[in-house]
Amino acid sequence: SFVAKKVIEEFGYFGRQNILVICPASLRSDWENHLKEITLNAPVCSITEFAIDDSFEQIKSDLTLRKLKSKRNNAIDLLIIDESHNLKTQSSKSFRHLLELFTDKNYCEQYPKVLMLSATPVNNGIKDLANQILLAKGGNDKFFSSLGIDSIFNLFRSTQSEFRRLGSEEVFSELYPILNRIMVKRTKHQVKKDFPDATLNGNKIIFPVEKLENVLYELDS
Repeated sequence: SFVAKKVIEEFGYFGRQNILVICPASLRSDWENHLKEITLNAPVCSITEFAIDDSFEQIKSDLTLRKLKSKRNNAIDLLIIDESHNLKTQSSKSFRHLLELFTDKNYCEQYPKVLMLSATPVNNGIKDLANQILLAKGGNDKFFSSLGIDSIFNLFRSTQSEFRRLGSEEVFSELYPILNRIMVKRTKHQVKKDFPDATLNGNKIIFPVEKLENVLYELDS
């Protein structure tokens, strides 16, 4: 979220580009507060709103007005999707409506930049991740053809099949040509190793020490 906030500030506040934030309803107020902190007026929509026809029509109406007022070619220049794993299914109405929105020239003459945030991009299988990548690339399954990848979805599907057959995580190296170009991964251990002097709001980042202890208990019969 902190990385996304800085990206939004660069594009929205300094670049004066149109921003749209999509997140679970439970995080909406958090994102509204994030935007207030950088004095940026940008819409925050819940993922659920894209699944409801009336709400979706209202979103489109609001974005049309925003495009006219900003005098930009795009109603959305930068799209932030928090908890993007909620959009892991192509058949869901939220997925289809969102894809429809930013592939429609009436709203986006150029395809917007998309930044997805997720701590768990894969839940049921790597197909989840493939669908999120397809969404970010406007449903263009051949987006990475210049890398010799004819189909994003087929690559992920064949890799999943190989994993089931061999049981070795080494097969996932087949995905690196894509993942290394689109994914920024940050874990606690990586930050501690690569950024030992990292600060947040002027204070050095100190992670709590993990302490595990056994708790013995009995269940009443």
